[in-house]
Amino acid sequence: MDVGADEFEESLPLLQELVQEADFVGLDIEFTGLRSNLSGPQQISLFDLPSEWYLKTRQSVQQFTICQIGLSVFSAIEGEANKYIAHSCNFFLFPTTFGILDSEFSFQASSVQFLNQYGFNYNKFLKNGIPYMNEEQEKKIRHDILTGNWRVRSSPDKDQIKAVIDKVTRWLDLAKEGDWMTLPGIAGFQAFEVQLVLRQALPDIWTVLKDEGVVVKKVSKQHRWYLQNTSCDRESCWKEKILLSARGFSVFFQMLVKAQKPLVGHNMMMDLLHLHEKFFRPLPESYDQFKQNIHSLFPVLIDTKNVTKDIWKEMNFPRVSNLSEVYEVLNSDLNPTKNSGPEIVHASRCEKYVKTKCPHEAAYDAFLCGSVLLKVAHLLLQKIHGIDPVPESSFPQYLDVLAPYVNQVNLIRAGVPKIRAERPEGVPGPPNPVHLPVPLLEALPRRQLRAPSLWHSDCLGPSRVHLRKIWSLSAARPPAATLRSPCSLEGVLGVFV
Repeated sequence: MDVGADEFEESLPLLQELVQEADFVGLDIEFTGLRSNLSGPQQISLFDLPSEWYLKTRQSVQQFTICQIGLSVFSAIEGEANKYIAHSCNFFLFPTTFGILDSEFSFQASSVQFLNQYGFNYNKFLKNGIPYMNEEQEKKIRHDILTGNWRVRSSPDKDQIKAVIDKVTRWLDLAKEGDWMTLPGIAGFQAFEVQLVLRQALPDIWTVLKDEGVVVKKVSKQHRWYLQNTSCDRESCWKEKILLSARGFSVFFQMLVKAQKPLVGHNMMMDLLHLHEKFFRPLPESYDQFKQNIHSLFPVLIDTKNVTKDIWKEMNFPRVSNLSEVYEVLNSDLNPTKNSGPEIVHASRCEKYVKTKCPHEAAYDAFLCGSVLLKVAHLLLQKIHGIDPVPESSFPQYLDVLAPYVNQVNLIRAGVPKIRAERPEGVPGPPNPVHLPVPLLEALPRRQLRAPSLWHSDCLGPSRVHLRKIWSLSAARPPAATLRSPCSLEGVLGVFV
């Protein structure tokens, strides 16, 4: 189901009810770009510590924006054994342009080309995107509106407002008290914006928002005072409605946070960074503060990339990591619990994905995330009990077997493969060193390594290495004093493949 600005407010009550009753929520986000083309020390490195990776990636998150969020809300069907229903929604988003808010963001050519290849609808993003803002932006707008310092700033809005005021002013010259006119084609929070300007500019009119548009009525000053102060349309309440409309998707984000449901994604670190930046607060400079904030917003995070990457080592499965490929493997005969695992059905108005595969459409990928989670959890449960089928499987049981993976988020192209979202980073201990001949050290790239020492304990995969301890090198070899043996680098360099 696609949801744009025109349908969003009407859908909010249903969405809130679905989230409150859910067992967990699958998430996927599409962006206007992924990573800035940084150079020099700002470029992402395979040897970056998580805090370094965060600071570099933070710049990209601030540069690009969200164009689509996919949520798939999974709920166990009451009275049905191990059966779940998924409500999958695509939300097209566009930053709020309201008052002083006029965000700047970039498009990355490769990202646009990639999404276009998979049929992304840029018209819905640009023309009918749901507005949103973070708490800091909302605070500024709230202050301006409630103190009467609000102004229209963006050029398109100024042109529209000017045309509306001219039209209403010409009508007022001939209108009598009690006459009214309709301004069609103005909807959403922009309708509130138009009314706010008209009420400020013209003391002898009153406005009402109806289905057909903004209705303008000519009134006396006494009647205007009465309308402004009646309980059903006090100006302070009306301005709160404006804020509610301008906040847009941020209203639903707060509902999602309040529900405290497990949030499931695949390779979800970038998603979390954007959720924080766009709907909560600007990303802090402190990496630990970011983790603390995310854990407060979403206490239970499960990254299916991290889960499947780990269990693949123990199962006789192909080493696939792409979400669609992981889903296909778990639905194939390679999965011993294929026929006994949870049954998942699509809700009404969400049947698009019953027969159609839509990779990189956010709601489809969110659905795949949730499906992969259930199927992997069932596989782990069967492994523990040693029987198939596992009797009376339930989501709390699945959550128990997934406990070792909760709040472990996969990290791409960094010195460690995952982070713990709920606690500060510890420095892992060094692995057992491998003894290497000195010539191998001489073959290392002749380049400066910034940190005097970095500790890592995980390998990146076939043919890649982690350095147990890296000395700051200005030449091919470390200081001579560190070479105690011509054939052993123990204590200086530990390499494993």
